Amino acid sequence: MKQLQQIGLLVHSFEMILLLQLLALTIPCSDAAALKLHATHVDAGRGLTRCALLQRMAVRTKARAARLLSSGRAASDRVDPGPYTNGVPDTEYLVHLAVGTPPQPVQLILDTGSDLVWTHSITTGQLAADNFTFAAAADGTGRASVPGLAFGWGLFNNGIFESNETGIAGFSRGALSLPSQLKVDNFSHCFTAISGSEPSSTVLLGLPADLYSNAGGGVQSTPLIQISSSSLDSYYLSLKGITVGSTRLAIPESVFVLKEDGSGGTVIDSGTGMTSLPQNAYDIVSFVAQVGLPVLNSTASSLTQLCFMVLVPRGAKPDVPKLVFHFEGAALDLPRENYIIGNYQQQNMHVVYDLAGNMLSFVPAQCSEL
Repeated sequence: MKQLQQIGLLVHSFEMILLLQLLALTIPCSDAAALKLHATHVDAGRGLTRCALLQRMAVRTKARAARLLSSGRAASDRVDPGPYTNGVPDTEYLVHLAVGTPPQPVQLILDTGSDLVWTHSITTGQLAADNFTFAAAADGTGRASVPGLAFGWGLFNNGIFESNETGIAGFSRGALSLPSQLKVDNFSHCFTAISGSEPSSTVLLGLPADLYSNAGGGVQSTPLIQISSSSLDSYYLSLKGITVGSTRLAIPESVFVLKEDGSGGTVIDSGTGMTSLPQNAYDIVSFVAQVGLPVLNSTASSLTQLCFMVLVPRGAKPDVPKLVFHFEGAALDLPRENYIIGNYQQQNMHVVYDLAGNMLSFVPAQCSEL
């Protein structure tokens, strides 16, 4: 029997926010990272259909994009986040660790766009320093405690919290972020599929220099972009173009460029569930002739544009065109099953942020084996 599947390719925004939802490589125990965190998706284990997952991701993506794009703007220039205060959290992945002595478990939002580390307090709001307990690296059976990490206690925490998260773990370039305080040269994410039965995802901090020595020729790297006139904490990539099917789309590179005033650019962000494009690039990618699939009438909700309808045998994968993001020095050819629903675009790949060398590396792998 054939069934109708809804395929969501891309959502548009005012600037480019690209989520590379992260990737995985099997690392031998001898190549263990210094610290390890377990991560779970906010919708994991809820038993939601793919359609429901897509809708929730779209709502979160619009809210997240609005928050990131409005940062530092005048009130009159703020971006409308849309109706997202409906029980759908502005959250993608939660990392699990413990704070204090004895260790008290917390679930913090994994946020590469923030330099803050803080959690909820029922008594007071203040800055503090205490022990942070991580799952030990390598086999993950032990624990590792790091003393004296600075974090904030929040008393009145409203706005983005709609799930079971208890705070934020900032992973940006800022001085107070978790990687900065731990003084590690790199960190990585590896996300398993949220609709499957795989174990929790993994975050590693302080990986060995020879991490990819046994990975063969599949590893690709692209620079993390910085500009001299702005101290941007987010991670920017140099996106050069997009291919759909066999056609390199006629999108000027200037559309994706990070400008000297800090505007524009392409951000890799752990908190964004779907890829977002600027309007002019979105219009080109959404060309029906490029995709060759019937378009779903989604006028009732802008959150599900661009979507297509495909008849496929139950359990089979639909035949969809190739989608490639071309970066400086690297090309990310997305597996077809990874871009059917945007939040899955980078599942089962391992992405390493090299903070010392200002490079981002990625390779396809099995996150459940990390």
